[in-house]
Amino acid sequence: DALGSFVDLTALGPLGGAIDVELSFGAERLDLSAVSGVLTLRELDVNAGGVPVTQQLPTRLRVADGRVTVDALVWQLGNADTTLSLDGHVDLVPELAADLSLTGVADLNMFNAFSSEPALAGDASLVANLRGTLAAPSINGVVEVSDGEMRLSEPRLLVSDLAGALVFDGSTMRTVGLAGTANGGDVQVDGVIRFSGLRPEGTLALTGSGIPLTLPPGVRTELDTDLRLNLSREDAELSGSLTILRGDYREPVDTARGLRALMESRLRPDGFNDDSSVFDALRLNVQVRTEEEVVVNNNYGAGTLAADLRVVGSLGQPGVTGRATVGD
Repeated sequence: DALGSFVDLTALGPLGGAIDVELSFGAERLDLSAVSGVLTLRELDVNAGGVPVTQQLPTRLRVADGRVTVDALVWQLGNADTTLSLDGHVDLVPELAADLSLTGVADLNMFNAFSSEPALAGDASLVANLRGTLAAPSINGVVEVSDGEMRLSEPRLLVSDLAGALVFDGSTMRTVGLAGTANGGDVQVDGVIRFSGLRPEGTLALTGSGIPLTLPPGVRTELDTDLRLNLSREDAELSGSLTILRGDYREPVDTARGLRALMESRLRPDGFNDDSSVFDALRLNVQVRTEEEVVVNNNYGAGTLAADLRVVGSLGQPGVTGRATVGD
C-alpha cells in the first residue's frame, strides 16, 4: 500500500521470463561462518512491466568465512543504455555489514514503464559506495542528470534541459547545480536532506522565474516561484511564495459545472487516488499574490482581479485566506 502511493502498481504488468541458477554449497558445522560455496546465475532473461532485465555476463556470488563476495554482476535494464554494475562484499557475521560499489548509467525513459503516463526522459549516471550496517548505513556517491525532461498533464508542465547532480555523503544528500527550464522559464532546485533516522530531515528549495502556466484551470498566468519543502521528524511543510506576474482569464464560465467540480475536488483533490496519500498530511503555508492585475474577459463580464492570498491547511484539506479585489 505504501509503494502504491508513489508508483502505479497496475502499470507494472506481469512478471515473466527465465532464470537459471547453479548452487554449490557446503558447511563443516551449523554456523554461517562455516558455510562456503558459489551461486552462479547462468541465465537471466525476465520482463517486468515491459522492461527486460538481462545480464551481460553470468552473475557470480561467492560465500566463505561469513562473507558474501560479489565476483561479477553486470545487469542490463531495458535497452542497452541502462546498465548496473555491483562489486564488493557483505559480511554476515557478527552482524550484517556491507562494503559495496555500485556504478551505472540509465536512460530515464525506462522509468515510464512504472507509470500509467509517460513522463520522464534524459540520461543519468551513478557512482556510489554503500558501507556500514543496517543500523548505521553510509552512502557516498554522485548521481548526475543530463538532458532531463519531465512532463505533467495537469497542469500542463514541461520541465526540460534539466542538468545537475545529487551528491550523497554519508547520511546526507545535497543538490549541486540542479537546474533547467519549466515551460520556458528558468527553474533551480537547491537543498540538503539528512537521512539520520527513519524520516528524512532537511530543506529543498524550488526557485523559478517567468514560468507560463495555466493555473488555476482556465487562468493563463506567468509565475515567479520561491517554494521550500521543509522536512522534520515531526512533519513536513511546503512554504514560500508564488507571484503572478501577469495573467488573463477568458474562458466562458459554466456555473453548474464549476460548482460540481468544486464539490468533487473538495472530496478528492485532483491528482490523488481514492485512497489517502502519504502526501495528504503535508502542511501548506504559501503566499499567492498578483504583481499585475489578472485580466478577466468572459461571459460573466470584463474587469481585473488583484489578490494577496495565503494557501494554508494541508495538501489533503487545503484552505485559502487573504484578500482579492475585483476592478473595472
